[in-house]
Amino acid sequence: METKNIRSNSSTHLSYGIETPELLGALAGISLFLLAAALIADKVQLRWLVAGFLGALFCLISLFLILLAVWLGWSYFLGKGRSSQQVLAVLRLKGKEKLLDLGCGRGLILIEAAKKITKGKCVGLDDWSQKDFYSNNAEKTMENAAAEGVAKKVQVVTGDMRKLPFKKGEFDRVTANLALTRLKERNDLRKVVGEMARVLKKGGLIVLQDYRRFHHIAEDMKSAGLKNVHVSDQKCWTFPPLRIVTAQK
Repeated sequence: METKNIRSNSSTHLSYGIETPELLGALAGISLFLLAAALIADKVQLRWLVAGFLGALFCLISLFLILLAVWLGWSYFLGKGRSSQQVLAVLRLKGKEKLLDLGCGRGLILIEAAKKITKGKCVGLDDWSQKDFYSNNAEKTMENAAAEGVAKKVQVVTGDMRKLPFKKGEFDRVTANLALTRLKERNDLRKVVGEMARVLKKGGLIVLQDYRRFHHIAEDMKSAGLKNVHVSDQKCWTFPPLRIVTAQK
């Protein structure tokens, strides 16, 4: 286990980053390409019916992709903040808990939870992958924590969700935001849910937020001995829409 105790300049600009920026760029690029194709279709020497059909089709697809890009951009800059507040509401923090945030990234939920905890501790674990999260690193997470005035209550750890470097029953709350969706293998999902259950205290609460594999997650939670497993309705603050999965030990 590698723990990062990083001193940060509180004047650093607060940034929670943009996940998969290449997707946003691709949507914008394809939209512009289709708009150009629609204009060309209208100019080339084709039968007017074919040209009109192609132009209309390209315009409709382009409009759809532009709207999708706008929704995605809104998700990055505003929606994910609102969705994180929904997770915090479900966590029901009272101020003395020890919380673990898996796949914490730059610390959006980790830091917001630390603001609500007065005598507890918030621990974030990540492998700091650059593939799914642009410029992801522990230093940036601690810079954000310092900027929000909660660095003393936050600890970040480099580790693997499938084999958590923590003792049994160490945490009152365990959460993960869009972390389990990165797991490709079904058995890896079972391992992570089992590890979450292992490090959770009796009576503790797990709160996950993700956009797929809900039935598998709920099934694995029950197999791990967790109770009161519940999957929420879709929340459309972000693209893709998210659901919250909760369980108690």
